[in-house]
Amino acid sequence: MGCNNKRALVVTLLLYYSSTNKHKPISIPTDKLSECGISRQTYYHVIDSLEKEQLVQTIKEPGRKMKVKLLGATEEFK
Repeated sequence: MGCNNKRALVVTLLLYYSSTNKHKPISIPTDKLSECGISRQTYYHVIDSLEKEQLVQTIKEPGRKMKVKLLGATEEFK
């Protein structure tokens, strides 16, 4: 699967999990990423690029899994 396809898949998963959690910061379960053929490294690379584009904000706490908050368009659908 190409890099753009994996990026689109990560974005789709972010939208899905964000909508099911009332647009609160979320983390995608590692087993779900694996099931979709996405490595943790690819996931973090995509999140990094989305953060640079100011589409997401990451929340990192010591000893905890990174959480992601979607910015922008999803705010309108709360």
